[in-house]
Amino acid sequence: MVEAAQQRGASLGVMENLRYMQRVRVARWLIDHDSLGAIQMIARWGIGTPEWSPNRIVAETPWRHQKLLAGARATLDIGVRLLHELRYLAGPIDTISGVTRIFEPIRWLPPLATRRTSTATTNLEPYED
Repeated sequence: MVEAAQQRGASLGVMENLRYMQRVRVARWLIDHDSLGAIQMIARWGIGTPEWSPNRIVAETPWRHQKLLAGARATLDIGVRLLHELRYLAGPIDTISGVTRIFEPIRWLPPLATRRTSTATTNLEPYED
């Protein structure tokens, strides 16, 4: 894609939304102004967002909680965004590892005026890479 853009004189950029979050921009500013010293390691963790996790059906899409439908699970779903954020902050990554855990095996959607409360049971196993 870079070569094709260069050959055509076109602009090419990454439009990943995490890069533009205030906390990421502040971290990038601190790194650029040498306020943190040389970056040797970044630890990134989370249990989701207040809207989606740990006990809610992600984005009203129950398929994300089913092994055969979800595919690569969070690694592919949100992982690419988190890796982009890490690379934006620290540059090339030498080593990465991760651990997952299911905190809430039954997820729910809050009731709305147009539907009853619904639930989804996850059958995704935790894994460690």
